[in-house]
Amino acid sequence: MAAFDYTPMIVPHLDRHMVLPILQFLQANKLGKEEDLLAATVEFAQGTKMVDFFAAQYKQLKKTDQIPKNMEDLRSEVLKQLVDWKEACTPLLDVLNDTELVNELRHDNNFHIEYLKRHYNATEDNVNQLYRYAKLNFDCGRYRDAAGNQAVWDLSSSHWHRGRFLVLFPKLEP
Repeated sequence: MAAFDYTPMIVPHLDRHMVLPILQFLQANKLGKEEDLLAATVEFAQGTKMVDFFAAQYKQLKKTDQIPKNMEDLRSEVLKQLVDWKEACTPLLDVLNDTELVNELRHDNNFHIEYLKRHYNATEDNVNQLYRYAKLNFDCGRYRDAAGNQAVWDLSSSHWHRGRFLVLFPKLEP
């Protein structure tokens, strides 16, 4: 089976978030040494904001209940960012979390930022912050939450938007 394992060839070309499920698949199907796969999982998770996942894998690998201090600090920082960034886009999230309202706004062709500004106190800054919040959710491995904020793409689809640029190219942010 190892002769047909292309994992080492494709992994260098993938995002860390795509590598982790591959490693989990290999572990679940016992397609490699469990300790090596666990060590690789810890190594890849360490470069993300998936701190709880990292902690669980690290504890299993090292057979300990302790995690490195820097990861505890990162966890606190990430949790604070999640709360702060969610709070910064609350007016927009309140609308987006109401599926019936979103469907009604779309049906009436009112699902755009100008309408939301006038009637729901949403701002361009809320849209920008929601992009960052969705990206942070993705970085934390909360893919469902990140995808749930996908509706914000509709808000700026009529014009190119700074927030859209930053989601696509976050390393270029000043």
